[in-house]
Amino acid sequence: MKKRFIFLHTILLILFTAIHFSINCYANTDIYDFFKPPLIKEMALRPDGNAVLAIKNQENKQLISLKPLPKGQEEIIFNTSEYYSADSIIADISWLDNRFIAIQFIEIKTGIADLIDTKTTRRMLILDTHAEKGSMEQTLSVRTPGWLAGILAGEQGKFLYAKSGIKSRVYKLSIDGLKPDKSPMTKSDKIDGGQFIADNQIIEVNGYATRWFSKKHEKPKAVLHFTEPYVLSLTEFDDKGDQHSLSSWNINEDDNETSKNKNVTENPLKHYLPISLATEPGEYYCIDKQESESRSLYLVNFKTKTSKLIYETSAFKIIDLVFSSDNQLIGVQVLRDERLAFEHITENKTKQKANQEILSIMFSSSFDKKKRLIYEESFNQSGRYWLESASEKVLLDEKFPWLTGKLKSKQFEGDVTVEGLKIPYLLNLPITNTKVPLIVMPHGGPIGVYDTPYFDPITQLLNAQGYAVLRINFRGSSGRSEELKEAGKHQWGSLMLKDIHSATESVIKRSEIDNSKICLMGLSYGAYASSMLLIQHPEIYQCAVAIAGVYDVNLYLQSPQFSKKQREWSREYVGDYLVNYDKLKAISPVYLTDKLQKPILVMHGNKDDIVDIEHSYRLKTSLEKSAKEFSFTVLNDMGHDIKDQQQAIDLLSPALEFLNQHLK
Repeated sequence: MKKRFIFLHTILLILFTAIHFSINCYANTDIYDFFKPPLIKEMALRPDGNAVLAIKNQENKQLISLKPLPKGQEEIIFNTSEYYSADSIIADISWLDNRFIAIQFIEIKTGIADLIDTKTTRRMLILDTHAEKGSMEQTLSVRTPGWLAGILAGEQGKFLYAKSGIKSRVYKLSIDGLKPDKSPMTKSDKIDGGQFIADNQIIEVNGYATRWFSKKHEKPKAVLHFTEPYVLSLTEFDDKGDQHSLSSWNINEDDNETSKNKNVTENPLKHYLPISLATEPGEYYCIDKQESESRSLYLVNFKTKTSKLIYETSAFKIIDLVFSSDNQLIGVQVLRDERLAFEHITENKTKQKANQEILSIMFSSSFDKKKRLIYEESFNQSGRYWLESASEKVLLDEKFPWLTGKLKSKQFEGDVTVEGLKIPYLLNLPITNTKVPLIVMPHGGPIGVYDTPYFDPITQLLNAQGYAVLRINFRGSSGRSEELKEAGKHQWGSLMLKDIHSATESVIKRSEIDNSKICLMGLSYGAYASSMLLIQHPEIYQCAVAIAGVYDVNLYLQSPQFSKKQREWSREYVGDYLVNYDKLKAISPVYLTDKLQKPILVMHGNKDDIVDIEHSYRLKTSLEKSAKEFSFTVLNDMGHDIKDQQQAIDLLSPALEFLNQHLK
């Protein structure tokens, strides 16, 4: 389950059947409102700052809209369903200049039984915002496989396009040379106007390129590319275009055969991974691959073979680098206490700017940097897009506009100390004058996963149903500190559970909580924790909803789906079934059902390839043998996550009905 962030709160799917429940405090809010897809997937500010582009979802269709600023009339300029009848999505959009838009368009052509002939085609379309809507001339395309590599300052109607292969190249293409995407090719036509020629080639390197390095609106200065199997090289280009190999290293050093490759010299900088260009030739900002979480930023000169630590955060990890309009590094975006935060870097001193209530991200800015497109989100605000300038801040649109004014809840943060370790938690409460039932909702994972203080639709839905929700970042959780994360080793059935229960005991002392009405609800590891705590503490918990859970730990550790690295990870963090079989059996719910005293709802998808449904069938058999009160639901055609609308209904309907039955 490591790195599988598959939780209920990530399901942003349409529930097209209105399913109403008895709601204590918000009679006009139902499940349908919380699980429609977001209206907006992505936005981009035009280079001149006078218009904004948006990918929107409407009635299961993806659209692209264009809105002049500040108060122009929004217009739909592209509709995937009208343009192509098969399954298709817009993966990305970018302004090339103030007229043309690049669209990374993905078409899925389904074959026999969704398997044999299914093909995914990725193409780049060029949309002319000045052309007549719906005309053939409006939508051009690059028919040669590749991807957008950047745009050049001051060169209107041109862009950089990259192709990877035995030889990888970057070309400068002219939009004028492209044909309408749906126009037929004749024998006399040259693909893409015959522009993939030496005269238009900017750069060429041997081997498959994985990343081109460039500064904003400039041609690439360097590339990471494979020169041999498992050998990754960093090559830099001077002003004349000549190539200079700076470094190479083996990306699979654990493989004895590849590590013997004679063409890979000993690299004193082999632990540094370049992530961005720095100022001088040969200099790159790098992270250390040996750090389990990237907290240190290095300035590495691959020419002089020197490295210098230039910044180290006390946060959980560095997420991204932030540059000024003149390409100078000014700070880093970090993950701190489950939040994204900005830390400014100036003369080896730092100023931290972390809004504890609001997530704020800059999506794009005008070419002159005077206008910025900002996205903001908080626990009771599902997402807004703002246009920000030196003089004002204007609301452009909302991610879930139908939830505006309906998220009337409050959030509290706290912590408990368990075995000397501080365990943080989040408590979300509906606004009401009466005591409310509590849902304890452990997250999945469990190692490396965490709950954030930002918008969570499941939490807000439960609040709207009149429930308080407790989420705990128990030991093993990431987002806060390495100490907290590493403390989760071999604690699946021990201190992790104690963390969750200790936080619950602390919270139920609050005056807002009805401590006679407490249930558990979780998915994956959260389902495991819910079932175990229900068994261990019947005096506290009245019921549990367990979805896609691990109920036989030894069975999970023997999963045939595990790769070699996953098996190594499971031995390190969970246990070795060859050595610890009896200990792991003792913490498996399937062998403890005789101690169960309260009802449980067990749910599992029959196509789960992460946690096999055999876990739930074994638990069901054990519950029947022990004559315990339980409900059991198989979710047909569902994997470990949820892929469509009906699956969301099948999952959430019985879960909420079960909670209402036992808590109201």
